[in-house]
Amino acid sequence: MEVSGLEEALKVFESSLSQTKWRLKASSKRRLETDVLALCVGMRPVIMVDYGGKMPELKERLCTFLKFCQKEVGGPCSNVEDFSRK
Repeated sequence: MEVSGLEEALKVFESSLSQTKWRLKASSKRRLETDVLALCVGMRPVIMVDYGGKMPELKERLCTFLKFCQKEVGGPCSNVEDFSRK
């Protein structure tokens, strides 16, 4: 992924995070941002780190966040699997 692609990914990240109204501590936000970028460039196959909250709530927030990311880029993300129905 080129630098312009990473910059766009960061814009989508910020926009999607603000739409979900998910309040994260600065350290949790950095971990999530790092994980999402690693997922986008193929360095990591999945995201599953505790960013705060209990499991059902964390799952719902993460799925909602990823759905907003998909909307921002105009369709389903090939690297993102929908776990909201599992």
